[in-house]
Amino acid sequence: MRSSLHPALFAAVYRVAARVAQAGGLTLPAKAQVLLVAPKVTQAVSAALLDGYTWKLAGKVYGRGTRPALAAVRSMFLPFPPHVFCLV
Repeated sequence: MRSSLHPALFAAVYRVAARVAQAGGLTLPAKAQVLLVAPKVTQAVSAALLDGYTWKLAGKVYGRGTRPALAAVRSMFLPFPPHVFCLV
């Protein structure tokens, strides 16, 4: 997803947030807050959804409650998950 889709998604998020802030008649500092919070919320929701689907996939591949499935889920919560280094 971190190809051309990733910037396009966040461009759309900023566009929607700007329109919502404009339509709401917010002050300039409030508009800035909306523009700061919108991508953070989007990233948090997408990360939670993708982690959930990773968990479901690990359960289907390895069987629910097995050691490899639990290890896949635990690796998502490590400070430096091993799969992050594969993306570099």
